[in-house]
Amino acid sequence: EGGLYGRLGTKEVFEREVAAVEKQAVADALGIEPIITFDYEPNRDQLFQTDVVDRVTEVLNEYSPDVVVAYWPLSNYTDFTGTTTAVTRAISERSLKKIPQVYFAETLTGRHTLAFSPNIWVDITEQMQIKRRATEVIWQGKCLDYFFNPYSLPVSEFRGRECGACHAEAFVALHGGFGLQKSPEGSAAGAKPVT
Repeated sequence: EGGLYGRLGTKEVFEREVAAVEKQAVADALGIEPIITFDYEPNRDQLFQTDVVDRVTEVLNEYSPDVVVAYWPLSNYTDFTGTTTAVTRAISERSLKKIPQVYFAETLTGRHTLAFSPNIWVDITEQMQIKRRATEVIWQGKCLDYFFNPYSLPVSEFRGRECGACHAEAFVALHGGFGLQKSPEGSAAGAKPVT
């Protein structure tokens, strides 16, 4: 609890309390539940440790999702790359009940997401106001001018032009033999993963 910390220049405990309130407000705006958090410090070495992979594996086995969206692994945001590393390690190294289809999402702009070449586009034209409302609850509304207007909005318009929509989000689908050398937990030998 030492000196000034984080985006609000306050004590770490306060920052965590604000983040918890914002997280719930974003989830409410997007209609998401449950919210699962591991409460790791962003931009720290612990995001790349085995216990994070173990916890991701537990969540994947508990919910058995068909689809997992993670951030593109080549980024200058270490919290994003740490989380994505945990997801890809869980799929390739751990025993899972079900192997999900993984899609990598773009992070902000080309200077934040290196070598991103999408192969999937999703028309989000009808969801842009929902995304805006979710952004409004972060940083006491300041995130609209910091993130949504200068980055998210133009990127969604650009990705929309690529696929013939007003607004879109782009993803890279993880294909090939990634994780396919393992059989899902409880399947017969040589069976293909359930996706």
